[in-house]
Amino acid sequence: MASVRSAAVPDGEPGAGSSMALLQRWVHDLEAFEALDADAKDQIIGRRLRDGEEIDESHRSPAAHRMVGLDGPRDHLTNISRCTASAWYAAPPVEAFTSA
Repeated sequence: MASVRSAAVPDGEPGAGSSMALLQRWVHDLEAFEALDADAKDQIIGRRLRDGEEIDESHRSPAAHRMVGLDGPRDHLTNISRCTASAWYAAPPVEAFTSA
């Protein structure tokens, strides 16, 4: 995959073995969520709220349990939520702290 090759740092180079973490803060419009009927709520979450059971894939919305994508389906939760902050963090491998 070209995108993985362009994002990966080769072994032996500074930063090799590191991970990137994306931290986001989301605010949910609970009034809008509460105004929905039970089935709509279940489809947003991908589970039945009454018992926590996951909705079978054949009955679950294809937009449940998805991230926001530029060219694909959006997670239903983003219809009642908004991202208010985000930050990227680099997480070097443990070896970066133990080797001299």
